[in-house]
Amino acid sequence: VQFCEKFNYEVGLMPTEGQLRRHGQYGLAKAIQRSGGYGSVARRLQWSSHRERSRRVGDHFKNALVEQLNQLLRDLGYGNTPTLPPKRVIRQVDPALMNQIESIPGGYQRLARMMKGTIGQKPRRRRRVSVDGKRLHKKYWTDLSLVRNELLAASKTTPLRIPNYVLISGAELNRSGNGDLARICSQLGGHERVARLLGMCTWKDFQYFCELQWLMTELLLVPDIQNGVLPPLKWFFDSGRCTIGRSIIRLGGITLLAARLGLRPTNRRRSDLNWGPFSLRRALELLSLALMEGQVINGMITMPSLERLYQMGHEELAVFVKSMGGEELAARRLGLGLPTSLRHRSIHTAMPNHCKI
Repeated sequence: VQFCEKFNYEVGLMPTEGQLRRHGQYGLAKAIQRSGGYGSVARRLQWSSHRERSRRVGDHFKNALVEQLNQLLRDLGYGNTPTLPPKRVIRQVDPALMNQIESIPGGYQRLARMMKGTIGQKPRRRRRVSVDGKRLHKKYWTDLSLVRNELLAASKTTPLRIPNYVLISGAELNRSGNGDLARICSQLGGHERVARLLGMCTWKDFQYFCELQWLMTELLLVPDIQNGVLPPLKWFFDSGRCTIGRSIIRLGGITLLAARLGLRPTNRRRSDLNWGPFSLRRALELLSLALMEGQVINGMITMPSLERLYQMGHEELAVFVKSMGGEELAARRLGLGLPTSLRHRSIHTAMPNHCKI
């Protein structure tokens, strides 16, 4: 009581801890905490706390809103019906009242429960999807060849230039009005599993190779690349080539990308990653050829075999693949799948003896 009278606070309203500490009453604040807290002390003194005061004020405000809403409903002719009009009706008649109703926790639904009524809603119209009747039956999707044809037809309706061996993403299917195809892919196990079943690759994997192809093309224009040196990330961002810098970060960073491309990073830390000779221009030609061929096995775009390269007249690319250590090492270095001729080999044959499981 002395504290409230001295600092002009209301007697009968429990002061807060912040008010006590603001006026240097640290001992009084600790005594209240040791006595059970502010709520317990307020109940023993028969004082009201700020929380109770705000609750009473809030209940008074809600009761006032209920009275105003009842008066408005009587003016609109609703009377004592248990069904309340939608919010848009009240907002058109009295927007200020609707704003006050929406400002309380729970909004219009809270007042409807206090009035023991329900809110009438406008019936929603079902969205019509322009699909054939046969696509509505589940048995239609049991044939994977039909699923592939539907996906290829859907990919032609998008503005993206998607090759036939790439599975369109679920977002593009929904955007082009083929949400039923996206749901079927989810029911069959997801886009990655559907891509493996149909002999296709996912849109995400295809974007990865397109980004790697674009990055190789841009790196050929960097002066230090001709000397076998990959500049640091700071150089790309300072020279205004931020897109190249972000692409390098997404593809593994400077150290890993330099090792993959046979370049030497300019950072002070010594890198032990040395994967042998490499030609950026030849690798770009080989990657472009693999994307053009579009041979997909188990969801991975495969690298053309040496036999296929000789048949197509790319003897220089065949020599380049041999210089990197063969088909398997070249495919792994570019992130491509193994050629068909190496599919029968076990993973143990490609590992040293001390690394076998």
